[in-house]
Amino acid sequence: MPPPYLTVAIISVVLALTAFILAGTVGNGLYEQRAAEAWSGGDGSTSYTQVSVFYGRGTGLNYDAFARFNSGLETKLIADITASGNVGARMWFDAASTDTALAVARDGTTVQATATGVIGEFFRIHSLDMMSGQTLKADEAAKDIVLLDWDTAWRLFGASDIVDMRVEVGGIPCVVGGVFEKSKDDTVQNRVYVSYELLERLTPGVQLSTLEVVLPNPIGGYGVGAVTGLVTTPEIDREIVENAGRFTGKSLFSAIGSLGGAITRTKAIALPYWENTARVRMYTAAIFYLLALVFTVFPAIIVLVFIIKLIRRRRNLIPFIKGRIDTAKSNKRASKNEALREGERNFEDDKDIELEESHSDDTDGAHARDTVGSVR
Repeated sequence: MPPPYLTVAIISVVLALTAFILAGTVGNGLYEQRAAEAWSGGDGSTSYTQVSVFYGRGTGLNYDAFARFNSGLETKLIADITASGNVGARMWFDAASTDTALAVARDGTTVQATATGVIGEFFRIHSLDMMSGQTLKADEAAKDIVLLDWDTAWRLFGASDIVDMRVEVGGIPCVVGGVFEKSKDDTVQNRVYVSYELLERLTPGVQLSTLEVVLPNPIGGYGVGAVTGLVTTPEIDREIVENAGRFTGKSLFSAIGSLGGAITRTKAIALPYWENTARVRMYTAAIFYLLALVFTVFPAIIVLVFIIKLIRRRRNLIPFIKGRIDTAKSNKRASKNEALREGERNFEDDKDIELEESHSDDTDGAHARDTVGSVR
């Protein structure tokens, strides 16, 4: 291979490997996309998946609809999964949430915040970096408890260690359950978390706009199919995503083909910040994946050309290789014969030397006897 082509090939391979590595690491740190892995314990003994449903404005769930979804999913899983012998084990969990604007006040100081109302086990999926206190529990005791981000807590109290202090959320007295450090991906200025029950009291008729489910996935597509079958909202007003595995090579390859659709979305659905972040990173990873494929084209062409040339020259190549093998064998035999001949020559030389030494000894003995006779 000419040096310029070899250099380009090596650079292309290095760039391809770098792009593949970047594609695999872009999704690191998005723990809300790995709830299924955490629920399974990470040992891979049981297959789980995570499915999210995003609703358009006015088409989401209320408390009763959320309860009906839970009941329907429980019935389906008992019928489909427990028959395999997993009776008695807790197989799944879910959560739902929605955002609305609310005022948080204390002693005449008011902060306009984005309030996220949650129901179910929301914080099992979305872990908060708590500076004090703890996250809301999935029970009735969390109704009048509020979690404040650090900015809101500082503006209202000038401190973060304010657990059990009181504030008013939308005019209703609440207890501060904890203060958290807001995610760097969250672009709102002030965020607070309250229970969905409290949010319904503050803004009657508010609907849950996001549903998240972690459930068994014994065969590919079962989990997302089970959730989709229980969602009655028209397709134009909802979007269903399987979060688990969205950063695998297969998913990224599929995302390459949908890059155009990501730019021109046709559904009027407001996505939560964590889903927007996941999609941006997914398409970023898909671009790296595409670049990696592009960078492998030139080295692949060189290898292909080399293989084609070998195939075209196979008639000359085989005799050439056979000739080289025969030559090597002939050289080896010649070397062996030469060694044998050399050994024979050495043997003959040794015999001649022995004969000469024996004749010399006989001559010396006769001479000695003649000498003794003369003396006598």
